[in-house]
Amino acid sequence: MTESMKILLLEDNSEDAEIIQRLLKKAKPGCLMNLATGRTSFVSALEQWQPDVILSDNHLPQFSAPEALQIVQDRGLSIPFILVTGTVSDEFAANIIKAGADDYILKDRLTRLPSAIDAALKHRELEKEKKQALERLIESEDKYRTLFLKSPLPKWIYDFDTLRFLEVNEAAIKHYGYSFEEFLNMTIKEIRPKEDLQTLYEDLADVKDKTDARSGVWRHLKKNGELILVETTAHFIKYKSRKARMVVAHDITERTEAERMREFNRNNLSALINNTDDLIWSVDKDLKLITSNDSFNKTVGRIYGKTLPQGSHILSFPFSEDRLHRYQEYYKRAIAGESFTVVEQFNDPFPTWSELSFYPILQRNSVIGTACFARDITERKAAEEELRSMENELLNQKIEAQKKVTRAIIKAQEKEREHIGRELHDNVNQILASARMFLSMKDARNGELAEKFEYPRQLIDNAIEEIRSLTSGYVAPIKDINLKELIQLLLDKLDGNSTLQTSLVFEPAQDPLNDELKLNIYRIVQEQINNILKHADAKKVTVGINTENGFINLRVVDDGKGFDPDRQRKGIGISNMFHRVESFNGEITIESAPGKGCKTTIRIPY
Repeated sequence: MTESMKILLLEDNSEDAEIIQRLLKKAKPGCLMNLATGRTSFVSALEQWQPDVILSDNHLPQFSAPEALQIVQDRGLSIPFILVTGTVSDEFAANIIKAGADDYILKDRLTRLPSAIDAALKHRELEKEKKQALERLIESEDKYRTLFLKSPLPKWIYDFDTLRFLEVNEAAIKHYGYSFEEFLNMTIKEIRPKEDLQTLYEDLADVKDKTDARSGVWRHLKKNGELILVETTAHFIKYKSRKARMVVAHDITERTEAERMREFNRNNLSALINNTDDLIWSVDKDLKLITSNDSFNKTVGRIYGKTLPQGSHILSFPFSEDRLHRYQEYYKRAIAGESFTVVEQFNDPFPTWSELSFYPILQRNSVIGTACFARDITERKAAEEELRSMENELLNQKIEAQKKVTRAIIKAQEKEREHIGRELHDNVNQILASARMFLSMKDARNGELAEKFEYPRQLIDNAIEEIRSLTSGYVAPIKDINLKELIQLLLDKLDGNSTLQTSLVFEPAQDPLNDELKLNIYRIVQEQINNILKHADAKKVTVGINTENGFINLRVVDDGKGFDPDRQRKGIGISNMFHRVESFNGEITIESAPGKGCKTTIRIPY
């Protein structure tokens, strides 16, 4: 705030107003003052003068501070409001602070008024920054949600552990017939025929530890009982701290039925199979080629330099051992009576993706072979990959926004700590010092009181020293931070106040860190030192800091009793360290074992 800040003073006592104005003119040269003595002049100043700060007496003729505060709030103004009044009850002070006032100052303690104005302005600015950060996060979430909800294909997200639906889009609700609430009370098992559940369980077990997207064809049930065939693509995502899978479904019931009709319509078979770019062929139970369409023959001739005559073994192509084994399994499954679809990638003569479908050929309820289809889905795979990339980008934006909010909160906490620490040091200690001086004066006037006052004076001295010790650790500089001196001061205090031996190895090649990162590194060291003092029973602690390849590395090593990191429950201190490191895109590892001490390693990019 510039020194020309505009301060509106609501006060009907001219002497009090003159004292307050004189104090502020001295403490804040250049500030502009405007005096209002009642409701009318107060409202006029709000509308025409637009003050930066409001100072209000409690009781005025036919007007009061709570009424003035309500007027400010009704107009939606975010202006610091400080009550400056005579003696008031604790209940009244608490109520007006709860109602939205920033602070209250008694007129016999006006020396605190300038610092209270500064604190109120800082508080309002921090609130504004937090609100803006939250608005950006909400905007990012809205974009991601719109992309999901408005997709023309049915989509849903389900919890991989419980299989319960977590989110569904509008297309899924419309296509399957369930309401949003009904979906959220269901699991994915409830849209599958009972006879397909075992296959579902096997597929879930198979994808449990795989990170790539999985495509397949499944039978699904609508709410009205209609059985449909859908082609799904699914991949793992992190959803509200849960392991989940996002599924995109494409109803291919009509397409599949049409393909089957074409396949088994003998009158039109030749025309159907030769008027498509899809590869169509069939083999008997001995894996001998029965028939193939023109697209199959042309593709085989282009890749392998020759066609495959009817009656030839279908696996006579120069396949790799891995692909040969897979195709043997495909034909084996189809001849056993299973209909299924798989996706294969080919690199000859250029990278392509194909969707391969296998259907048993029945004759009098017996399988005599399999009909096979191959469709080029390279463009579709590229579109799916692009969509997935967009979803990941939006998710990353959301995560980065959350980290910015976390860093803003940490920054606000640091400023609040500084404010509280300085209040303790500057105000409470002054009150205690005044009390000690008063006792000394009484002591000097009456020698008989000297012995009686000695112990209270010692107690006051101890309280002053305790507050100084507390605030020295509570308050840290937030600008022009010398990280090495700050950490060394922390370790020196430990050396002087405990049996703990400490050492610092500080080897950064340069000083590339901003003050925000330095302060957070200091707080991390402070947090770990506190953990060691509370739990480790250590004798030696070493803190090491160095920079390397764009990273700052921090190590805190102690020779204490150690613990099992896999079984150790994380407390608030460790959680705070993890949050601070993660907000700067860093990594933290804790190595320990019973009786082996503990080593905490942190790596943060700068």
